[in-house]
Amino acid sequence: MEYLVRAYNGKDRQTLEWLRRQVGDTAIAGAIERCAGPGKPYVSAICRRLIVANSLKVGGVWWNPVDEAKARDFMRAARSG
Repeated sequence: MEYLVRAYNGKDRQTLEWLRRQVGDTAIAGAIERCAGPGKPYVSAICRRLIVANSLKVGGVWWNPVDEAKARDFMRAARSG
């Protein structure tokens, strides 16, 4: 999994290993695919994708559908600044 991301130091590698234990490789691979850009994403970018994505899903579980009410609330808050 480490070959798919920019893990520059021990902290990055520890964070990636923790993510693997918490959400699994499939979720991490999905987050990597959602990262924009031509190069490998930073570990921090993957964390952001997983946290925001899970928080907007039904029950907070990444494979569940998006909770539309949560998504509306999130977008309302994001637009209000």
